[in-house]
Amino acid sequence: MLEITVELKNTILDTYKIDKPEITIGRNKANDITIDNLAVSDRHARIYQSKGAYVMEDLDSTNGTIVNGRKIKQITLRGGLQVEIGKHILLIELTGADKTSPDFDRTMKI
Repeated sequence: MLEITVELKNTILDTYKIDKPEITIGRNKANDITIDNLAVSDRHARIYQSKGAYVMEDLDSTNGTIVNGRKIKQITLRGGLQVEIGKHILLIELTGADKTSPDFDRTMKI
């Protein structure tokens, strides 16, 4: 499951707990996460499940999607990422078995 916290100027606006195979983020109210800001495209980005992991994809937005300071087209999500969409920060946390990768439960510490 994903937990996404939306912040603006260090103020938490909302937290979403998501357990769906696909969500969209954008300015249009039809999105799962709506960010009402002109710097955000109507359908800005989407997050979907692929091979047991969550992937974020920019939907050719006008201002792009920035992850940890780098503009991305697509990225596999892991906990602790900071995503910039417009002037908003989305803090990504993974809960449950999806922690960092599809092989999380099989990882052995040596």
